[in-house]
Amino acid sequence: MESGWTALLLDWTGDNAGLLLVLVALGLCIESFAVIGVLIPGLMLVFMLGALVALGQLDGWLAWAVASAGCVLGDMLNYWLGRRWRHDLFSAWPLRRYPETIQQGQHFLQRYGGLSLFLGRYLGPLRSFMPVLAGSFGLRPVVAMPVIVFTALSWVALSMLPGILLGASLELAAAYTSRLALLLLLVCGTLLLLIWLVRSGYLLAGRSNPWLLKRMLLWLRRHPRLGRWLLPLFEPLRGELLSVAMLGLLVLTGLAVLIVLSLYLLIGTGGSSVDLWLAAVLQDLRNPVSDAVWVALAVVSTWPCLLTLVMAMALWFALQRQSLSLWHWLIAIAPLPLLAWLLQQLLLLVPLWPAHLQPSHSFPDLNAAMLAATLMALPMLLARELPAWQRKWYYLTVATLLSLLLIARLALGLAWLSALIVAVLLALIWVSLVGIAYRVRADRGHAVFRHSLVFSLLLLLGAVGFNSLDYQRLRAQWRLPLIGTALAADVWRQHDWQRLPQWRSDVARAPVDRLNVQYAGDLSRLQQALLQSGWEPLTATRWWEAFSPAPDLQQLPVYRLGYRGRSARLLLRQRHGEQQAVLRLWSSGWSLRTQTGNGEADSKPLWLGSLSLERPAARAFLFTFWRAEALPWTVVSAPLQPLAGNCQLQHKPELLLLSDCESD
Repeated sequence: MESGWTALLLDWTGDNAGLLLVLVALGLCIESFAVIGVLIPGLMLVFMLGALVALGQLDGWLAWAVASAGCVLGDMLNYWLGRRWRHDLFSAWPLRRYPETIQQGQHFLQRYGGLSLFLGRYLGPLRSFMPVLAGSFGLRPVVAMPVIVFTALSWVALSMLPGILLGASLELAAAYTSRLALLLLLVCGTLLLLIWLVRSGYLLAGRSNPWLLKRMLLWLRRHPRLGRWLLPLFEPLRGELLSVAMLGLLVLTGLAVLIVLSLYLLIGTGGSSVDLWLAAVLQDLRNPVSDAVWVALAVVSTWPCLLTLVMAMALWFALQRQSLSLWHWLIAIAPLPLLAWLLQQLLLLVPLWPAHLQPSHSFPDLNAAMLAATLMALPMLLARELPAWQRKWYYLTVATLLSLLLIARLALGLAWLSALIVAVLLALIWVSLVGIAYRVRADRGHAVFRHSLVFSLLLLLGAVGFNSLDYQRLRAQWRLPLIGTALAADVWRQHDWQRLPQWRSDVARAPVDRLNVQYAGDLSRLQQALLQSGWEPLTATRWWEAFSPAPDLQQLPVYRLGYRGRSARLLLRQRHGEQQAVLRLWSSGWSLRTQTGNGEADSKPLWLGSLSLERPAARAFLFTFWRAEALPWTVVSAPLQPLAGNCQLQHKPELLLLSDCESD
C-alpha cells in the first residue's frame, strides 16, 4: 500500500503537516457559516485527520486542538454576526431563501436554549445555522461561549474517532495484504459516490418537478386543443401528480442514459477499455478475506434465492389480501428476464458490438436485472405512504443494499461493469413504468414498516439459507483459476523462473507482497527440511492479542494471506526475539518437467512463496500486528540459507529457487 501515489501523498502530508492543519482549520471555520458552510465537507475533513493520525502522519493531540480551534472560531464569528445584525440578517441574501430552516432553528433554540448549540452541531442541516440564530435571538454570551467551546472539542474528537479506526484498520490490512486495504477504500468510495448520486438526484428532482409541472399545466391550459385532451388525464392523479412525475422523469432519464451508453459502447472503445481495466484491477485485488464476503453476498443474486424471495413476498401480499399490490409486484419483476433476453436478441443483430460483451454471454446481466427489479419494486409500492423527507432515506437504504450486492458480482468477475449498468437501467425503466400504473390505481393504506420488515426478514433468511446450501460449491465455482504451464527443469533454473509472477499483486506492492521464493517438489519434504532447520509451524494464536496493549508475541496472529483468492498452503515462522521470519507458499498452477532414471517423464508442482522479516507494530493504541520490514535481500534471505544442505538452492536477483529437498 505504501508505494506509488500513496507513498507520495503520505510523504507530502508528513512534510507539510502544519499547512494541512491550517487548511483544515480554515475549512472548518468556513463550514460554520450559514449557507456557504454546506459547500465544505467538514465531517470528511475531520475524518481524514483521524485517518492520518492513525497512520502516524499527524500528532493526534495537535490535530484535535487545531481542528477544534477552527470550529470555535467559526461558531463565535457566526454568533457575533447574529448579535450585531439581529433579524436584519434574515431579510438579506442568502438567509432570506431559507425561511423554513430559520423557523425550525428558532423553535429548536426556544425549546432547548443553550443546549441547542450542542445538539445543532451534531445535526447536519442546523450545524451552520444555530450559532447565528443564537446570536440573533439573544442567547447570552455567558451561556453561548462555554457551550460553543465544549461542543467543538467533543464534536471533533468523536468525528476523528471513526477516521482513527479506519486508518488503523487500513494500516493493519496493508501490513498483511495491501490489496485488502485498497479494496476497502474502493468499495467505501464507490458506496459513498452512489449514495451521493441517489441523494442529489432525489433532491434535484424534488425541487425541479413542482416548477416543471406548474409550467406544463399552465401551458396546457392556454393551449386550446392539447389542453382539452391532456388535462383530463391529470385529474385522477391529484395528490400523486408529483410522485408520478418523478417516476416519469426516472423513465426518461433511464432511457436517455441507456441509449447514450449503448451508442458509446458501440461506437467508441472507451467503454470496452473501462470494462477490461476494472475487471483486471478487481481480479488483482481478490483475496481470501474479501472473496468470502463477496460470495456470501453474491448468493443473493442467484436465481434460486431471487425466485424464492419473489414468490415468498407474493405469498405475503396474497395473505394480506392486497391483490393490487400482488399483481403489480409480480408485473414489476417477472417480465425482466424476458425484457433482458429481447435486448440480447436485438444486440445480436449489431455486428460491431464489443467482443467481450457478446449478448449471448454477459450483456446485459440477467441476474443483476432481476435483483435490481426485486429491490426496486418494494419502494415503488410502499414509498408513497411515507412523508417526503422519509422517502429519501428509504430510497438511499435500497440503493446502498443494491450497490453492495452488485459490487459483489463485479468483484467476483460474474459480470462486466457496463452489463451491470444496463441491467439496472432496464430494471429502473420497467419498475418506474409499473410504478406509474400503480400510483394511478392504488389507494393509500399500506403498513410500510410491516411490509419492509417482512421483506428484510425474507431476504435475510434467503441469504442465510442458500449460503448454507450452496456456499462451498459457489465459492469453488467462482474461484479464480490458476493459470500456468509445464516448464523444463533446466530451462526454469536458467531463465524461465522470470515467467512466473514476481508479486502477489500488480496494483499494491508492499514488502510482504513480493513473491521471492519458488519451490519445485513435494511440499511436505520442504516443510520437514525447514522444521529440521529451526523453523516452527504456526500454532493456534489468539486474535484478541492484536488489541492488547502488551500482547504475547507468540500468540499474536500471523495471517496466511492470499494469492489469486487462495490462502497459503504452507505457513512457517522462525522467531528471533521480537523479530520473526515468515515463509508462506501458494499453489501457482505451474509445474516442472523432469526425466526419471529410467527415462520416463515426471512432473513436479511449482510453488510460489513470500519470505519476509516482520516486527510487531502498534497503531493509534488500537492494534498490534506483525509488520514486514523493507530490508536488503541478503538480510531477508538469510533464514533460508541453512537449507543448502537439504535442498538445491540457487540465488537469483531478489529471489531464491528451491528444489529436490530431502530431510535428514
